[in-house]
Amino acid sequence: MGRPGSYPEPMARDHEAAPQGPFGTRTFQLGRVFGISVGVDPSWFVIFALVTAMLGTRFEAQNESWPTALAWGAGLVASLLYFLSILAHEFGHSVTSQLLGLPVISITLFLFGGLARLSGEPARPRDEFLIAIAGPAVSVILGLSFLLLWIFTGNGSVVGEVCFWLGSINLVLAVFNLIPAFPLDGGHVFRALLWTVFDDLNKATRWSGLVGALFARVLIGMGIALAIFGGPQALSGGLFMAFVGWFLLRAARASVWQSRIKESLGGVRVGQAMQSLERRVDEWTTVEDVAEGVFAREGLAFVFVEDSGEVVGLVSLKAVGAVARQKRGFQRVTSVMTPLGEITRIGPRRSLFEALEKMEDSAQSVLLVAEADEVLGVLSREHIARVLQNRISLKN
Repeated sequence: MGRPGSYPEPMARDHEAAPQGPFGTRTFQLGRVFGISVGVDPSWFVIFALVTAMLGTRFEAQNESWPTALAWGAGLVASLLYFLSILAHEFGHSVTSQLLGLPVISITLFLFGGLARLSGEPARPRDEFLIAIAGPAVSVILGLSFLLLWIFTGNGSVVGEVCFWLGSINLVLAVFNLIPAFPLDGGHVFRALLWTVFDDLNKATRWSGLVGALFARVLIGMGIALAIFGGPQALSGGLFMAFVGWFLLRAARASVWQSRIKESLGGVRVGQAMQSLERRVDEWTTVEDVAEGVFAREGLAFVFVEDSGEVVGLVSLKAVGAVARQKRGFQRVTSVMTPLGEITRIGPRRSLFEALEKMEDSAQSVLLVAEADEVLGVLSREHIARVLQNRISLKN
């Protein structure tokens, strides 16, 4: 189904986090191809089983002379080749992106197709267009190739039936993805056009996202209507259509919101919003002393821990609050400390929006602000939220 509504989901990792799929679940990693991590979301196994069953039933019904095992075997092969086609579609996006100098973090197969996660935004509208169109182009090439094989193998043969279905579905996949509704590939093409017209990526994202949200609502409405009025045979198809619409609506809204956040945080650097390194406690300090002497009095959410003058870790208000009150006086602060080496780092000159992306990528709510080997402070989601809230309030 193309790429995420906003490309920069993750950035380069300092510490590899467990990869997450589009529904927030951990993905199963298959390996790396061209330096790109390839995985499957747990939801993919559901759609793979459904597509295999649908094709097995279809081939058996349309070819009465075929043994059941042959029909279902053909369904299994066709299903595998279909998802390999989707993978090829995503590699179309990804390889093009790599060639244009924009690294790709991962490709994930999931319930509704595939997602290629890029490491940032394209540098210009032309790059956006080329990356977007590459996926459908691969699907068209695959579709025509399978149909050509169908012509040569002949109608009615096992190979012919499989090739005909694969050719048709790849062409359908290409056409559907070219609908100009963000975050579909056609929506990215539309965004590239708007980007050229407005010369403003955020504005182009908002407008293409609004069009995508409108299309998603139409898809949801059509799916519900089909499920209600289409009879028993149309129930599952209608519900699936509505579910696809819901997913697209969710992605389109997220893209619009993310563009607004990016615009609001524009120009603000990590070093301006971070909590500095000044507040420290010794490693022998008890959890109770930190709770009562620092967090309860100074309004801080974090405090650094030092050993012989060297900063070795970070303690959060949340970690201290998780310790039972009767135990706080007997536990050293190091028992709830996170070592610095386990915290993802970011430079003080990076933007707050980049920091937010890096938090999502590393699955951490806190970043260590450092330049070279020198630790300067800490930045949390709360720090970013406070800046965002202030800027929105002042703007309004």
